[in-house]
Amino acid sequence: MTWRNLGRLPVFLLTLTLLGGGLAGAQQRSGESAWSLFEPFKGKTIAGEVMSVDQEKRTLVVRTLENGDRERDVSIALDDRTVLKKLRTPISDGDLSPGHLVKVTYREFAGRLVARRIEVTGKAVHPPMP
Repeated sequence: MTWRNLGRLPVFLLTLTLLGGGLAGAQQRSGESAWSLFEPFKGKTIAGEVMSVDQEKRTLVVRTLENGDRERDVSIALDDRTVLKKLRTPISDGDLSPGHLVKVTYREFAGRLVARRIEVTGKAVHPPMP
């Protein structure tokens, strides 16, 4: 370490102390952890099977399982910032089709669920019809 860099060390430590003190003060006042401040920005995740895709409206319906036995259909909107991947490879929304198993990270915006990231994890296997 040079003498020139040593002069910057007290400024760095003072900044770190002030920033850390601000978070500690927020914790003591509200009784919540510092991570709860970021909760509104954290994405929520669902997983399920794609039931339908509407290219014009840029929406898809994902069927999820609740409590292990009850199915629920969730409509999810796509926007220009939605990231679509299949096996870590980027794909387009035209590559999504009914039957794909997906994991969707979304956020709520203006009363709708908007996908931030959609990861195709496989293809659904249904038992043959008798």
